Amino acid sequence: MEEQESKILELMKDKDYLPMKAKEIAMIMRVPKKEYRDFLEVLGNLELNFKIQKNRKNRYRLVEKTYYDGIYRKNQKGFGFVRIENQEDEIYIAKENSLDALNGDRVLIEIMEEENKVKSAEGKVVKILKHEKDTMVGIFQNNKNFGFVVPDDRNFGTDIFISKKDMGKARSNHKVLVKITKYPQKGKKAEGKIIEVLRKRK
Repeated sequence: MEEQESKILELMKDKDYLPMKAKEIAMIMRVPKKEYRDFLEVLGNLELNFKIQKNRKNRYRLVEKTYYDGIYRKNQKGFGFVRIENQEDEIYIAKENSLDALNGDRVLIEIMEEENKVKSAEGKVVKILKHEKDTMVGIFQNNKNFGFVVPDDRNFGTDIFISKKDMGKARSNHKVLVKITKYPQKGKKAEGKIIEVLRKRK
């Protein structure tokens, strides 16, 4: 798959390349008919990762903007920073531009405002490439029909909602290990399932 991705990008970087439909690109690359579905998947991945884009006529070309990937470092107040490889200064990410990224996530960002004498560069997260954690340690709080876990990592960025069926044997103020089943999205909290009670309340 990576080899085919490279060939597609190489084709599109050619100065004589004009935007083409998927079938036209497949013909030029001599993709066998039985492999066409896999080829479409490769195109889809490149599009999802902001390397290529479609115009209104469904013709593909390289993305004109430049995107950078890095690790998101979240502040308790909601904003965060991303450090880009080979760059000394971090990129500031406002809370509304974080795409609900969590502390430690690998993200793809777009620079919205370059650094100047007054302020640092500012960007926005356009895609979460990889969540850093799928489990979290915290304190469980029971609220009758549901519960939530307050993570020990204060920078994590969200309490974790626990439905009644996923509480297990946890009781309020127990220290628990929770598995994240749904990451935050569109302002909604993360959701999880308690998989171990680490320490019971005294």
